[in-house]
Amino acid sequence: MKTVQVKFPQTPHNYEYYLLPGQEATEGTYVVVDSPYNGYTVVKVVKTVLEGKATKAVVAVVDDKQYLEYQKNEARRQAIVKELEKLAKREDEKLKYRWLAQNNAEASALLNELERL
Repeated sequence: MKTVQVKFPQTPHNYEYYLLPGQEATEGTYVVVDSPYNGYTVVKVVKTVLEGKATKAVVAVVDDKQYLEYQKNEARRQAIVKELEKLAKREDEKLKYRWLAQNNAEASALLNELERL
């Protein structure tokens, strides 16, 4: 029976839990176990063992792929919005300066100089 060793934050020791049929977990995976401390607890797998001495089963394997994908997409969305806001601000300034240049000769001369730079 395939088992995993997990570490609880409260203790320096690793504890073994066996995987139920169909469950897969590797080092670094998070699993839910029935903790000797507080009931169900999420812990990180620190090692996998083909044949161990586990007496308790892993309740569930945490599948955080969707959450990690969401985080990546949200970070990209925020970066895009930030860049669009910068572009919109530049366009607003251009429109403001063009309007001013149409109604003021001094502003028109300054805008022409600015565009040459």
